[in-house]
Amino acid sequence: MNRFRLVQIIFFLTVLFITPAYAQWPLYLDLNIGEVKTFSLDKDKAKKKHQIQIENIEHLLEDNLWYKLPELAEGKTIIGIRANILLNGKKITLLQRPYQLPVVHQGLQLYVENTRTWAEKANFQQIKNMKKEVRISVALEGENWGPENLLFPVVNYRWRSGVYNNTWGSVVPYNSLYYHRGEDFGILPNRLDLHSVLDGKITASPLPNGDGLSNAILVSHADNFVSRFAHVNTEHVKPHILPKANVKRGEVMAKTGNTYKRANAQFRDPHLHVNFEYQGNAVSTYPYLVAAYLRDYPDTILAVAGGYAHLLPGQKLELDASRTIVRKGHEIDSYTWKLNTGAIVNTAKTVLSYEKPGLYTEELIVKTKDGAEDRDYFQVRVFENRENKDVAYGWAYHSPVRGIKPGMSVLIWSRLVQTKDGVIIDFGDGSKSQKIDKEIRHSYKRPGIYTVTFTGNGIAGEPATIKMKIIVEK
Repeated sequence: MNRFRLVQIIFFLTVLFITPAYAQWPLYLDLNIGEVKTFSLDKDKAKKKHQIQIENIEHLLEDNLWYKLPELAEGKTIIGIRANILLNGKKITLLQRPYQLPVVHQGLQLYVENTRTWAEKANFQQIKNMKKEVRISVALEGENWGPENLLFPVVNYRWRSGVYNNTWGSVVPYNSLYYHRGEDFGILPNRLDLHSVLDGKITASPLPNGDGLSNAILVSHADNFVSRFAHVNTEHVKPHILPKANVKRGEVMAKTGNTYKRANAQFRDPHLHVNFEYQGNAVSTYPYLVAAYLRDYPDTILAVAGGYAHLLPGQKLELDASRTIVRKGHEIDSYTWKLNTGAIVNTAKTVLSYEKPGLYTEELIVKTKDGAEDRDYFQVRVFENRENKDVAYGWAYHSPVRGIKPGMSVLIWSRLVQTKDGVIIDFGDGSKSQKIDKEIRHSYKRPGIYTVTFTGNGIAGEPATIKMKIIVEK
């Protein structure tokens, strides 16, 4: 081997081992209001320097109608953030709200991760290590948000196939004041495999007897990245998933479950909870997991209705479908809101109000120009007054959620509770409606997207409706 070739190899190995592995991750910037920060991105070959300054932030609020609140919250809950920013001398506004993805400005993907107020003003799962007022994350336009081989954690899952879902920063409904620090995916327990999103090492496991809390599996990965998966049932955790065990990307660790402090505790809201830490800080899971889902599943479009709202009669609510995700190379053709009143609105956004207390569900249908379709549902709890807690509420689930064919038996769960006369289910296919207690089976004759509707009356006689999609494949 000649000397020149030896030098080439040494140079290559040097670059390989000294290039920061964290180049694949977004850059996280912590700032105070008015602070100016200069940064560049490792993946930017030009090493262009950017300057960012937070001019001001506004917390978007709704009345607190349920949650136990610290006095500092003054009867409000945070439902979003509007941040006014100077980026390279140009003014831009960034929104953070449930199901918000990074937006592109000046060749950069930008995302508001958190504010110190949002992190600390809660009485469950506070984040106490934010030293500055705002955290922003940044990546180059067109680049992956995190490692391009990061997997979606659930096998054979379908986007928002269960009614129960929570996302980064959202208020968890019917709970303590809890701003969610990850993603919750509503899934019937003990059915779908949970696998490791990257190569890593187990640092915590509920084996052998449960952890007495959320029954979580923690995996430590390269670059000081940690993934955590909660509510697995101990009997469905693989026996080798123990602290210090190595796991490979895609290795099945458990099935999703419903344990919280005790086995099968999540009777009404079984789900998988996922949260991430990077360099010791809690970071938003949503951009990572949307990107992973689109890599792992073929769906063209992911409808996003927005989650939950809590109102009093007469208060106005804006429905906003603009967070809907469409795969690159496809284009949205239409948005349709099917409202609880029977009205149909063919725009992404609409404003409405509710005259009477109840649990309402607004249905969103989104189609692409090449014929793909998806549906999602926005759940609205209208309270009679600020002290009214005895209300109907709940969720629904089905299994399987992917691979359903005509004639296949589908298990459907109803978890609409606190109703006085039972619950009626409409399967959405023209068949006869039936009473449902906790579960029922149904088969569909033809392929299609079906909206299953559960209706009942609350203890005070208020209407209660929840909806769920079932997709039957060809």
